[in-house]
Amino acid sequence: MDILTLQRPALVERLKQVATDEKTTAEVLLDTAVGEFLDKWVSQKLQAETNAFANLHPQLVLSYLGHFVAIHHGKVVDHDVDVRALHLRTRQKFGHMPVLLRQVTQSVELRDLVFRSPRLEYTQR
Repeated sequence: MDILTLQRPALVERLKQVATDEKTTAEVLLDTAVGEFLDKWVSQKLQAETNAFANLHPQLVLSYLGHFVAIHHGKVVDHDVDVRALHLRTRQKFGHMPVLLRQVTQSVELRDLVFRSPRLEYTQR
């Protein structure tokens, strides 16, 4: 496991103060903050890839109709008729980076992305 170090001492001090106030540890706060940042980043990345899919759709229909395409950084990086095979290849090539996998159909269907998480959160009303 790699160990990452915060480079700004003032940030470390603020984190420790908030942790004390919240009756937790700085490590827990940092883990939570980074997790929330990454979740938001993935959501934004997939939304950008969905927009790219919509923009590319006219060309995709000509070349990949019926296939699943993998969109990464706004470009088609792979395609296959078997979504599982495509998923395995993109996971091997890009690791855990978000890559949009969508089937190319005659009409572009934009959907809202919903992410489910096993993490329970308490929200005060």
